[in-house]
Amino acid sequence: MTIIVSKEGTTKKIEESKFSREKSLQEYIEENPEVLPVDEIEEETSFMVGAREFPTKSGPIDALGFDQNGTIYLVETKLFKNTDKREVMAQIMDYGASLWKHYNDFITFRDRLERYNEKHLDSSLDERIKEEFALEDEDLDDFYEDLRNSLGEGNFKFVVYMDKLSDRLKDLIMFMNQNSMFDVYAVECDYYEFEDYQLLIPNLYGTEVKKSVTSGRSSERGHWDEESFFEELKSRTDETTVDIARKLYGFGRENGEISFGTGKETGSITLKVYSEDDRKITIFTIYTSGRILLFSGHNIPEDERGKFIEENCDVLREEIPRVEKKKYGKLVSYLEHMDDEHGDVLLEEYESLVDNIKDTAFGENYLKND
Repeated sequence: MTIIVSKEGTTKKIEESKFSREKSLQEYIEENPEVLPVDEIEEETSFMVGAREFPTKSGPIDALGFDQNGTIYLVETKLFKNTDKREVMAQIMDYGASLWKHYNDFITFRDRLERYNEKHLDSSLDERIKEEFALEDEDLDDFYEDLRNSLGEGNFKFVVYMDKLSDRLKDLIMFMNQNSMFDVYAVECDYYEFEDYQLLIPNLYGTEVKKSVTSGRSSERGHWDEESFFEELKSRTDETTVDIARKLYGFGRENGEISFGTGKETGSITLKVYSEDDRKITIFTIYTSGRILLFSGHNIPEDERGKFIEENCDVLREEIPRVEKKKYGKLVSYLEHMDDEHGDVLLEEYESLVDNIKDTAFGENYLKND
């Protein structure tokens, strides 16, 4: 296709250009993620590249990204002249299978993403996610829980990004979307260069087939409530887990402010209480997967958070099974690893913790009360 540009009576014809290397196309997508039109797949959705050349046992994924709902995208970039069209789909599916099979440890998956961002983009993964998706600190836990579930359940969207698509590849994508549970798309990009400008026109294929796959989860962000949360928790876990969660929920309603998360795939309940100087402190967050953030200390100054946890959360680490200590002092476990006695320990410790926080001032030098 030829583009005609006119200005003040002067007309210039611009012929289509080409990416010379697939690596150049990868870099362009990373730097300009909007050229992958995910909002045509799902309205009001934005996308970011988490890492390029993300390693799997089947080979590196050209670009691994995600949207604000925690859905994972596997993007394979190919130049038309360099690829065997019959193998493109098999290759990207192979990467997806390897990602799902061998990254069942979410911590390892996230660590790889963090190392890539720190090494190649000179930025932390958390900061990029917050900036790209306009999230606050307290929203990150919901986002990562959605991402964890997408990885564990193989909730991937596959995208082939090429300078030119063959009819056979378009037909294959339509067939797979119509007759499988996979979400497969292709983007054909027209690329032009004019003076100091680069013009890329992405054309998305695969959205012509709309799936009607449903689940018991909330279909829209921000619609979790007590009924939907516990219904989803019950479908994913067991009665003991639900009982412990209900006791913690009741404790939270009596002792502070309970809020429901906005995760699309995963619901959450968070308890916050006010400290002596009216700072709202996060005590725990329970997710519909059964995961519990035992204590995060959101809104406690970082230089005080570690000390406070050491003084107040020893029993949580010692008495609760399989506690993981995360960055910034966060303590994480799963309710399904616990029995009724562990639930009683949690309630007893949270009673003491809440009393301590209510009697504690964390200083006035902070930016905001969330």
